[in-house]
Amino acid sequence: MLPADELLADFEQFLLCDRGLAVGTASGYRVSVREFLVDCFAGKRIDFDALRAGDIINFVRRQPPCRRTPSLKHIVNALRAFLRWGQYRGEVDEALISAVPPVASWSTTPPLPKAISAEHAHRAIEGCDPMTAVGRRDRAVLLLLARLGLRGGEIITLRLDDIDWDASRLRVRGKNGRECLMPLPAAAGKAIADYLRNGRPLSNDRHLFLRARAPIKGLLHGSDGIGSIVRNALEQSRPALMRRTRERTSSATRWRYACCKADRRCRKSARYYATATLRPR
Repeated sequence: MLPADELLADFEQFLLCDRGLAVGTASGYRVSVREFLVDCFAGKRIDFDALRAGDIINFVRRQPPCRRTPSLKHIVNALRAFLRWGQYRGEVDEALISAVPPVASWSTTPPLPKAISAEHAHRAIEGCDPMTAVGRRDRAVLLLLARLGLRGGEIITLRLDDIDWDASRLRVRGKNGRECLMPLPAAAGKAIADYLRNGRPLSNDRHLFLRARAPIKGLLHGSDGIGSIVRNALEQSRPALMRRTRERTSSATRWRYACCKADRRCRKSARYYATATLRPR
């Protein structure tokens, strides 16, 4: 164990307990910061007073060119969080935090559309094979993305006990451990029921959606499982390839806008109130 490991254990607990970060995010930050500390101190005792702005900038510059922008942003965010934690402990000056360089990113010209069309979304959903277990699962996942605008991580953490079939409601766990009840549209509920009856493998795992291949368990949090489902559906329906966030902002965006026009409270919390007044077509 390196001298940095004990310090990083305290840092990770701070992220989990005080900042409320997800386990996957806190673990990823720990890995990135460990690389930084090993780069700066080479396994020696960690000395915050010895850190200089050039150490931070050079570490970021030395990242492999093959790293994509989201990965580089993750490293920069981890460094910034670590230095802020050091400031909280009284060991890091604020000027050192400002030395963490931002990551430049440019949009394409012309810019990519923010959401796929309703026709593309419908085609992707209907393209799921209802005769296979994977097709039933993917159809239920896509309907939750399209109708409720759930995040991939929120779908992964859904459990069997989160569905109130009598009240047609769904308990969703969002960022920082927040929970909210959302209405379960009829089409999504029907697709989930079909998956549970005819597609979900036998397993002691209580997650709603399971892997199709061994080991049979819930999708790994922090993985790209939901993104893979969306990409496969879009490729099979042959629209332009979009990221899963564009799937999320398509029909759900229109539903929320319609609800907000009828309920002024939505201006305070569009995500909660718009979905709370949602009614399946």
